[in-house]
Amino acid sequence: MTGLGKGQSLSEAKKRYRMNKESKLKNLLETLRSYQAEHPYIEFNPPASPQAIEEADRKCQEKFGIALPRDYKELLGYANGFSFGYGYFYFAADHRTSWWQNRSSNAIFFLRSDIYRDLLEENERKREFYKGSKSKWNNPNFLFLGRTQGGSREYIYDVRLKCYRRGCLEDQEYNFTPFDTKEERLYEDFYSMLEGELAYFFEVLEPAPRLLEPKVIHLLQTVRRSRFTNERSFLPPASPRAIEEADRRFREELGIPLPDFYKAFLAFSNGFWTDHVILFSIPDEDSPVVALRKEQEAEKYNIEYLFPYNYDYRSLESWESEEEKKEWMHPSYFFFGRHRDLFSDTYMYDLQTGLFHWCEALIPVGGEFVYPDFYSFLKHKVFGEMKKVL
Repeated sequence: MTGLGKGQSLSEAKKRYRMNKESKLKNLLETLRSYQAEHPYIEFNPPASPQAIEEADRKCQEKFGIALPRDYKELLGYANGFSFGYGYFYFAADHRTSWWQNRSSNAIFFLRSDIYRDLLEENERKREFYKGSKSKWNNPNFLFLGRTQGGSREYIYDVRLKCYRRGCLEDQEYNFTPFDTKEERLYEDFYSMLEGELAYFFEVLEPAPRLLEPKVIHLLQTVRRSRFTNERSFLPPASPRAIEEADRRFREELGIPLPDFYKAFLAFSNGFWTDHVILFSIPDEDSPVVALRKEQEAEKYNIEYLFPYNYDYRSLESWESEEEKKEWMHPSYFFFGRHRDLFSDTYMYDLQTGLFHWCEALIPVGGEFVYPDFYSFLKHKVFGEMKKVL
C-alpha cells in the first residue's frame, strides 16, 4: 500500500486502495471480454444477483467456515462465472434467473460439467474425495474457486494465509499443461492471480498470426469451446523459426515441402487435441510450453509430432517388403493427424492432387472420402463426431 496523503486517515487509504484493486480487476475483465468475438471460447455469464452472492457467502461460511472473499464476490457481481479458454472460474447458483436454461450445454461447459453444479458442490466434492487422505488438497483452509480445463491447476482462496493460491496437481494423468511450470504460486489478491493466468492468453494466443481462412479459424474455435476439448486444444502457435526449420527438414530429409495449409495452421496452434482427434505438432525451442520444445521428449509428454509419422511411412520398417513399399508408398503423401483411439485412421494430404484423404493401414481411402480443402476435411471427417456442436 502506498503512503498516506496529507490529512488522509488509515481507513480512507485502505478504502482507496481497495477501490483501485476493484477498478483494475474490472478493467482486466473488460479487456478479456473485448476479445470474445474473435475468441469464442471466452465465455462470460451475466452478473449474479446480490441475493445470490450473499447466499453463496452464507453457505460457504456454514459448510466450510470460510467467508467468500470480497474480490471474488466482486467478480460474481460482474460475471457469475467465466471461461478464458484453458481455464474457468465457478459460478454461484442463482435461481432467480434462468439464463443457463437458454444456453447450450456446450456454451456453458467451461462453467459447469456433469459433476460440478456450482462452487459449493465443487468444494464439497474435494472435501469428500480427499477425506482421510494425506493429500495437500485435504485442507480446511482452502476454498476452491476454479480450475484449468484438464484439471491440472486449481484456483484457491487460502483463508489462513488470506491470499490466493494457484495449485498444480502432480498426478501423472496431468503430465502436460500449456504452461511453463507446475510450481505453486501465492497471490495477494484475485486480480493478481487472474492477471498471471491471463498473461498466457495475451502474450501467446491472442497475437497468433491469422493466416488460416476465417472459416477454418471459426471451426477450430467452435471445437475449442465444446465439451470435447482438453488443455491441449489451447496450444500456442509455433514460432516462424520453428516452421521454417520444419519445412527445411521435410525438404532435405523427405523430399517434400511442408504444405502451406499446415504452415498456416501451425502459426495458429502448434497441434490440436480433442477427445477424438490429434493434429500433429512440431518441435519449437521458443515455445512457452516445455513439452513442445524437444521432439526427443515426445514419449515423456505424450506428444504426437509431425515428422516421425511422415518418416515412418517412408521407411521400409513400415512395409512388409521392398516390393510392397514400391507398390503402395506415395512420396507425395503428407500426414498431419490421426484419430486418438483408431491408430490406423490417419489424416493425409496429397501434394500432387491437392486433395485430403484418410488412411487405413497406410492405404488411402478413396471414393466419397476425398475432400477438396482443409476446411471440408476438418468439418466432415476430422470433427465429424462432434457435429452436434458445429
